Amino acid sequence: MRMTIDIRGFRLWAGTLLLLIGAAAAVLATGCSDRLATDTDNPRLAWEAFMRYYSDGQYVSAFDLAGCRLKVSGSDFDDGVNGQYLRRLSETARFRFVSDSDVRGVKATQRIELTTLDMRKLVRNAAEPMLTELDGKIQKNGSFRTDEALEEALREHMAALLSDDCEDSLTTEEIRVSFRYQDGAWHPVMDKALYRALTGYCADSRKTVDEVLGEFRRKHPVGQEAQP
Repeated sequence: MRMTIDIRGFRLWAGTLLLLIGAAAAVLATGCSDRLATDTDNPRLAWEAFMRYYSDGQYVSAFDLAGCRLKVSGSDFDDGVNGQYLRRLSETARFRFVSDSDVRGVKATQRIELTTLDMRKLVRNAAEPMLTELDGKIQKNGSFRTDEALEEALREHMAALLSDDCEDSLTTEEIRVSFRYQDGAWHPVMDKALYRALTGYCADSRKTVDEVLGEFRRKHPVGQEAQP
């Protein structure tokens, strides 16, 4: 006996089957999400644990939670500007959740408003009093001609700002933080936007330093005679 297959009927049946499989997968993913995100372990709690380390200045432990290895030694927290900056970076940090966690299986996202110290603003806020002070010294004796001397003067003014509350040198930015469920717990994922904010936009501050020194050079070109 010869069999015939209704191709149109087969296609309809196959399409229906795919829809059912997709629906089943969605149910499974939702069920998995419900089991992984609990009252005692979820992305929000993972972020709060991360920020406790960060706010305490325990950068290595915080970044380790986010799967990012960071090298920080005791000498980095000395009495110089670098040590002051690292301490104020953690002390001034704050956050608030902007949305609920979007959990999908072993991955999740969370919109967070993160406030951190901004090295770019710190440099810019230290530049104005520095330029005013150095203008007087240039007028008197033509000093502070080298980049090293200029940068040292800038560090001194930054140190003065870091001794204050630094509110004028903070940046608030909304960031979409990713999370992953691994080894039985939720962890934030370190990406470029989060790393920039948590390091106080240090990688972008060199440009600000160059702009500040450029402004000073334009105001006091090399070869200018000291004024009486």
